[in-house]
Amino acid sequence: MMNRSSSNHWLVFALMIGALAIGATAALFDTQVTIAVLISLIGALAIFWDYRIGVVAAMCLAPISSDNNLLKAFSVVVLLSFLSFAATRSAGRRVQVSLPRVFVLLYCLPFVAAFVAALMQIDIPYQAIKNPISREHFTLYGYSAAHLFPAISYCLLIILIGNAISESNDGEHWLMVYCLTAAIAGLTFLISLLTSGHEITVLRINRGIDVFFAHPNDWGASLGTAAGTLLFLSVLGNGRLRMFGAISLIIVLVALALTFSRGGYLIFIVSVLGLLIVHRQVKIIFGLVSIALISSLFLPEEVIDRATLGMDLNTLMAVGSGSMTDELTAGRGGILVRIAPEILESPIVGRGLGAMAWSDAFVSGRLNFTNPHNLYIEILLDTGFVGLALFAVWACKFLMICWQRSIDRSVPRSFSIFFEGLVFAFIGFLAMGLSNGHWYPRYEQSFLWIGLGILLAFWQTPAGQSVETALSSAGRSGMRARPSAAVLDH
Repeated sequence: MMNRSSSNHWLVFALMIGALAIGATAALFDTQVTIAVLISLIGALAIFWDYRIGVVAAMCLAPISSDNNLLKAFSVVVLLSFLSFAATRSAGRRVQVSLPRVFVLLYCLPFVAAFVAALMQIDIPYQAIKNPISREHFTLYGYSAAHLFPAISYCLLIILIGNAISESNDGEHWLMVYCLTAAIAGLTFLISLLTSGHEITVLRINRGIDVFFAHPNDWGASLGTAAGTLLFLSVLGNGRLRMFGAISLIIVLVALALTFSRGGYLIFIVSVLGLLIVHRQVKIIFGLVSIALISSLFLPEEVIDRATLGMDLNTLMAVGSGSMTDELTAGRGGILVRIAPEILESPIVGRGLGAMAWSDAFVSGRLNFTNPHNLYIEILLDTGFVGLALFAVWACKFLMICWQRSIDRSVPRSFSIFFEGLVFAFIGFLAMGLSNGHWYPRYEQSFLWIGLGILLAFWQTPAGQSVETALSSAGRSGMRARPSAAVLDH
């Protein structure tokens, strides 16, 4: 933070500017606008008083930023938080955590290259699309707002999270913020569904309905990832963290069930299997089995029907033939047949970010959507086999660091549990990628990005530091712990 006198001078100056802004707004606009400006100024002042306030707000906004207005709010909060953070560094505080080199080389640079390549192609779908609203997405500003700006915001967010944890006296509080963020996402989905006027099981038969401006499969990916990490915190955590984790997990699981997203179900199942494999304890196995049996009594029959839909020989044969109407994959086999030849157009480096929009299958009208419904096909279309190889290396590196920190005794126990859950949630996300998902930053990946931000605080443990000097015994038990301020290897 800045020193006290400097901070007070900036606060007085900000209050003067704020008073002038509110006075001018009150004179020119109505009461509602004045209240909105007042709330915005109070929020901005709070963020500049302590950037970690903005980090909490950004974490809570990220998973629900499917709404364009909330996406803008998320980006603004992240930007203000980063400016506040940068101001504290200019006052002499050292940057504890920054982006690791491996992340920049293996993920950020391919993304930038793909985005630049896309800018030379976006005129093709712009000319092909007749709807003027849809065409705006393929302008320079529209494409930047949809892809580049969120990517920058997420990269800044993980830097802020890593530094916030490193500078906090009780790092465990940030895991509680994670639980709060998951609960907000789950409640947002449930409230939106309940107030939509539809039956709560409507998504079982109508997959075209968006809930809070997001497709139910995107909600499934987001909530499934959150549920995977919350499961570990709820089962293995202690005290307040276990309680917060359990409450959030219940909310998230109810919402996840009603997304009818089999990809989301898969992520959570992978996490459950990971917990059972790593912790082969009778009480854990008995507890999970008991919960599963009790849950089955209250689950709507439609959830079971959705999970088992298309599990028959005829449907499997339809998938293999490239049908666009099979019940098991909802036509994903047919999409693959029509899209696979497009990969050969530029197999080495791809055709740019969002390349399906200027593929022959879309431009000719053989497919009327720009989502290939397969994470790996999308990577091949956008960045080629080079990009796929770089993504695979990055995924392995992420999993390796996560797992190492989960068994590292210099890491507080609560964070070790979180990283263990994050490993299996990410593996589940990669498995889901066979039927859905995107490789570039989007709101449904928010819990993975937040997890990466938490991991950055522990990316590299200080060399030669012993367990005794790294943590107190209380910190190791997960009660109070200040994580090591990790200096990343650049």
